Formats: sequence, structure tokens, C-alpha cells
Amino acid sequence: VNKGTIAATNAGAPLYIDVNSRDAVNEGTFKATAGAGLHLMNGYFDNTKGLILAEGSGSYVGLVDGAMVKGGTFTTTGGGVIATLNSGTIDGIALSSGSSFQGSDGTNTYLRNTLTNSGTMTIAGNGSDTLFTLNSASVTLTGSGTLVMNPGNSAQRSRISSSDGNFVLTNDTDHTIQGSGWIGQNNMGIVNKGTIAATNAGAPLYI
Repeated sequence: VNKGTIAATNAGAPLYIDVNSRDAVNEGTFKATAGAGLHLMNGYFDNTKGLILAEGSGSYVGLVDGAMVKGGTFTTTGGGVIATLNSGTIDGIALSSGSSFQGSDGTNTYLRNTLTNSGTMTIAGNGSDTLFTLNSASVTLTGSGTLVMNPGNSAQRSRISSSDGNFVLTNDTDHTIQGSGWIGQNNMGIVNKGTIAATNAGAPLYI
């Protein structure tokens, strides 16, 4: 249980928090700074009262090996990023204004419940298929932010998919999904209240 600050501070030498399929509670701050990396690994991280922060160029907080983060705030400053590094789940988190979250190339990020995006989320597909996958019956993207879908080398590397054909994605009022790739592949429902935009010439967006 963290009520203070746990910080990765050494560039090139990550700090690993590995709860080995057990639970961790963050009521303070997990952060990466000075170009360092913080890896959240394996288990369940209750961040309901906490902050996860990546500050400064090259700094990152990564979700690794199926780590699940529930609740709380994700914030990045000065070029830092919070990212899925292979597989991870975000459940009910809030991405603050001006902040960045990405699913790195070739990764799978599972989405659960209502995600408040006031910054920029990116499905960063480049050379490999990269997924945001619905993992609860209803997933809502709300807030004034944008979800960007990179086209990658095949023009369709970024995908919003689902683990169950009955699950539904709601793109809420004021929220934008834009770019190229696939939103659903005959495996989910969609309710759009905001904006869904194809923005890359020669790289269609498929719904």
C-alpha cells in the first residue's frame, strides 16, 4: 500500500513494481521522472485514490504482463507518456488534460467501464496490429479528449476490438475518435454521441 511517492529516477534503469498476481493499492503517487521508466507488472493496482505520473522527456510508466489499473488519474507532463508495453488493462481511469496514454506497437490494451479522456490516447500501431479491446459489457469514452488511431505500415494496424460480440462501445458527447484502422470487426456494438473521423488520406477508417 503506497500513501507516499514511489519514483523511477534513473534513465536506462527501470523501476519494477511486480505484485505477482496479487493486489497493490496506490493512494499516493507512482511516477517516472528524469527520463526513467516505471513498470507496473502482473497484478491488480487499485489507483482509485492515487496518481500515476510520467514527467519529462523520455519518462514513461508502462503496463506490463497483464497489469490492471483501476481508477484514479493518469497525468503526463513535458513529453512523458503512460503506455501499455505488451498487455494491460485500464478500468475507470481519468487521463488529465494535456496528458498522453498509448498502446505501443503490437500491444493489447483492455478497456473496462467508463474512461475519462481529457488528453490524447493513441493506438500506436506501426508494424504490428495494435488493439484497444473492450473487456466489459459497456465501455464509454468520455471527456473532451481524442483517441488517435495510427495507420501504420498497412494503413490499418490500429484496431478497437472486443472480447465479446455483445459488448458495446459508447463514444460520448465531446469525445473524438480519429485516424485509420478498424473500429469493430463484426464483434461489438457502437453508440456514437461525439465525433468519429477518418483523417488520413489513403488510409481508411473502417466501422
